[in-house]
Amino acid sequence: MASLTLEPAARRHPHPRPACRRRQFIYSLDLARLMVWALREYDEPDPIILSVGPEDEVAIGDVARSIARAMDFQARPPARAPHA
Repeated sequence: MASLTLEPAARRHPHPRPACRRRQFIYSLDLARLMVWALREYDEPDPIILSVGPEDEVAIGDVARSIARAMDFQARPPARAPHA
């Protein structure tokens, strides 16, 4: 299977469309390691957010296209669904 790489849209397009839906993704093993570290080492009274920074958000469409390329998906992707 091909490698799946995503480049945050913010780096490619400094001013993405306001309607561009973006999400943060984190690898499950990385999150598990962060959780173990937090349980063992984090002693602060303030809550901690185990997430990537907003600068690493990617557009959902970019994720879909990357997955389609990695899977060698040739069909035309479905049209974007209206906002819920």
